[in-house]
Amino acid sequence: MELMLAEGLHKKPLKDIAAKVVQQKFNCVRLTWATYVFTHYSNNTVAQTFDNLPLAQAKQGIAQNNPALLNMTHVQAFEAVVDELGRQGLMVVLDNHVSNPKWCCAEEDGNGFFGDADFDPRNGNRVLLP
Repeated sequence: MELMLAEGLHKKPLKDIAAKVVQQKFNCVRLTWATYVFTHYSNNTVAQTFDNLPLAQAKQGIAQNNPALLNMTHVQAFEAVVDELGRQGLMVVLDNHVSNPKWCCAEEDGNGFFGDADFDPRNGNRVLLP
């Protein structure tokens, strides 16, 4: 969750993952994202985030399978995933599932539309875009 990057990009090229979804006869992908991607990490590169976490092996996998993603900001990497899915004819359902990038959906995790512990709507103008 803390990586704020679509799963599996350390295992296969993005193009191949999207093609596999199409091959399996799906027509859409639900792509979850955390508010923090845009409010706190939008200018960080994917490599910077991996360097701050003990995930050297996963970073190496991205370097082998999707090297361009490492130097992208999180916003650019998110756009790259959405763009590739769209290129392959998949509809993307953007799901702002959580505010803070962590596992969710327990009563006490702080995520929710009202009373979200990790997002103050008064800070809505704080989005950091390049």
